[in-house]
Amino acid sequence: MASAVLPYCCGLTLLLIAGGGVALFSFGASERSRFDPLFQDIVCEPYGSHLSKLKLEAPKNVPNAEAQINAALAALQKGGNGSFDLFQQALPLVLASNITADGWIARKCKNQNQMTFSVSTHTVGTIYLYEIKDNGTHNVTTLRPAGESSLPLSTLPAEGSGVSNTSSIFRLDMLTVLGLQGQKEPSIFVTKSFWRSGTHFTMLRQKVETSSDSENWCGFRAFVENSTLGPAACADKLEDLIIPSIWAQGGIDVISISDAKREEGESQRDMACGLVMATGAAIALVCAC
Repeated sequence: MASAVLPYCCGLTLLLIAGGGVALFSFGASERSRFDPLFQDIVCEPYGSHLSKLKLEAPKNVPNAEAQINAALAALQKGGNGSFDLFQQALPLVLASNITADGWIARKCKNQNQMTFSVSTHTVGTIYLYEIKDNGTHNVTTLRPAGESSLPLSTLPAEGSGVSNTSSIFRLDMLTVLGLQGQKEPSIFVTKSFWRSGTHFTMLRQKVETSSDSENWCGFRAFVENSTLGPAACADKLEDLIIPSIWAQGGIDVISISDAKREEGESQRDMACGLVMATGAAIALVCAC
C-alpha cells in the first residue's frame, strides 16, 4: 500500500514544484511587462503665476535709512515748504535701495509611470535679468543678477498628477528698476536651475529608490512695474531656451531622463526579471523531466 502511494506523492510534489516554477516565470514576465516602458516623459503645462507688489529695501549699512526714506516720501506726498528739499536729501538713499518682490510659477504635471516621481532643487538658483543690447556693431547679451529661485520638494504619485510651484525672490537695484519703467515689451529673466529628481517603486516585491541630479536653464517674461509674470520654459542650454509669451495660456514642458540613465535602468530591469523568469523556467523543466 505504502509503496503504491509513494510514487503518487512524489509525482504530485514534482507537479506542484513545476507549477510553482511556471508561476515564478509568469510573475517575472508580468513585472517585465508592467515596467515596459520603464520611464515615460512627464508632461507639464502652465498652471498659473503670481508676482507680488514691489517693495523698497533700504540700504542696510545706513542707520535708520528706511525711516528717512519713508519720511521723505510722506513729506513729498503731503507737499508744503521744505518737502522737496527733504526728498532731495534722501534721494541718494533711495537710489542706493533695492526693489524686491516675491513670485511663483506653477506647473501641473502628469506622471504616466508605474512609479512615484519627486523633483526639487538641491541648490538655490540665481535669477538673471537677460538683456540684449546693440553696441553699434553687434548684439551683446548680458546677465544681471536679479534674485533667487527654488522649487520645494514636489511629488507625483504613480499614474497620477500634481502641481509644482517654483518660488522666486526678485531683488533689483533702484536704477535698474527705473530703467525698466515704461517699456513696451516685458523683461526677460532666466535662471540656472539645479534639479534633484527621484523615483520610488516596487518591482519583484522589492522596494527600489533612485536619485539623480541635473542642471538646465529656465526663463520667463515679466512686467516688473505692474507685477505681471508669465509662464516659464526650460532647456538644457541657454541658447536653446525658447521663452513663451507673457500672455501664453497653453504650451507644455517635459521632464525626462538621459538616454544613459534610461538604458541603465532598462538593463537592470531586464536582468532582474530575466533571472526570475529563467529560475522559474528551469524549475518547471527539471520537474517536468
